[in-house]
Amino acid sequence: MPFPLFSLDYGTRCRLRQLVTPAEAYDLQIAAPHLDSLKPIQSVQSTFAAKISTHNNELTVKLTSINRTENDLAQDELYTITALLDICDIPVTLASRTARIIVNHFKFNDVTVRFYRCGITSDVIREIFRGNTCNCLRFENCTFEVGFKSALTPKALFVLIKRVQYIIFENGCPFEESTTNYIFKRKDFVENW
Repeated sequence: MPFPLFSLDYGTRCRLRQLVTPAEAYDLQIAAPHLDSLKPIQSVQSTFAAKISTHNNELTVKLTSINRTENDLAQDELYTITALLDICDIPVTLASRTARIIVNHFKFNDVTVRFYRCGITSDVIREIFRGNTCNCLRFENCTFEVGFKSALTPKALFVLIKRVQYIIFENGCPFEESTTNYIFKRKDFVENW
C-alpha cells in the first residue's frame, strides 16, 4: 500500500533518508524523485559480477575486480549486478547476515544467481529475492534446512522469483530423495497453473 511521503514533515523525511539502506534510499528516490529531503542522491555503480563468500568466518565481497570485506562496504554503496551473483561457502549461521548485505547493497534483474556449498533456508531465499529477480537460479552442493521442501516447492520458487526460467539443483535436491542433478523449468510449471 503506497504511503504519502509528502504527509511527513521535512525533518522526518530527512531522518528517514538517514535511516534507510542504500537500496531503500534508491527505491524511495525513484518513487518520489522531487522530494529534496531524500537527498543526497543515492549513486549506483554497475558491476558485471559479485561474489560473496566466507573466509575465517568473515564475509568477503568481490566485485568483478575489487575485493572487499563486509566491513569495507561503505554504508552508502549500492551496486547493480549485470550478469552473475555468486554466493559461496556460506554456512546457515551466516545466511541471514549475507542476505542483509545483498538486499542492502545490491540490485539485480535477470542475472544468474549461484549458491555453492551454502546452507539454504527458505527465509533467506525470500529475503534475497524480495525486489530482485534472476533468470537462472543454481544450487550446487548445498544443504537445505529441515522443512525447506514444505516451505518452498518448485512452483512456489517460480512464483516468488519473477522471471526465473530455470532452477537447477546439482548434487542434492530438497524435492527429490537422491543426489542426482535436477533442472526445473518455468514452462513445465506454468502449464499446470
